[in-house]
Amino acid sequence: ADDVKCAHGCAIGELDAMGLFYLQARGIAPADAKKLMLQAFVAGVFEDAADEEMLTDAALKKLGELV
Repeated sequence: ADDVKCAHGCAIGELDAMGLFYLQARGIAPADAKKLMLQAFVAGVFEDAADEEMLTDAALKKLGELV
């Protein structure tokens, strides 16, 4: 099987601590940093899907309700 590599910091259930530190060091509040990382992950999940825009919009809307 091919190795799978993810470009976002929350692919396995926990957010990347270094990514969070990077965002916070640039003045982004901890809660906003977490939300940005989650949004980046969700945005990449549906890349190249037939209904990419619709799926991404729906997922981001649901994420917004949760965080």
